[in-house]
Amino acid sequence: MRKVLITSKMILLIVISTSVMYADDIPPTNSIPMAKVISSIYAKGYDGINKIEYDDGAYKAKVINNAGKEEYIYIDPNTGEVPLPKKGSKEINMSEAIKAVPSDRCKTITSVESKNGVYEIECVDNSRQEVKAYVDAISGKLSQIRYDD
Repeated sequence: MRKVLITSKMILLIVISTSVMYADDIPPTNSIPMAKVISSIYAKGYDGINKIEYDDGAYKAKVINNAGKEEYIYIDPNTGEVPLPKKGSKEINMSEAIKAVPSDRCKTITSVESKNGVYEIECVDNSRQEVKAYVDAISGKLSQIRYDD
């Protein structure tokens, strides 16, 4: 009898905890419908929506902004207010980064890598000395040149 009582309490506990856990994933009855939220997102100028869901009391959407970058936005389910897209700045490409390095400093390029908004360009100069040049990926300006020993 004791085992039956413990088992029934465990089942009840699991059922209650599961229902509480999923309660935040269902929009309230007075919230703006998801279809209207999706229309509002496109009306604000976002280029695309990769995912939208109701979670933790808000609509969460993974959208593509005007700069072509993915960002997350949160929409109030009561008002349906969608934030404006962030003004994204586009990064220069590798060719533009290479052009920013003076040719007398880099005769032969051996490697180009983009790291955290900076292009790291490894090369050798006319005297065959190894050089590392750093170009800002947003402004396209040369920020640093280092010679390896």
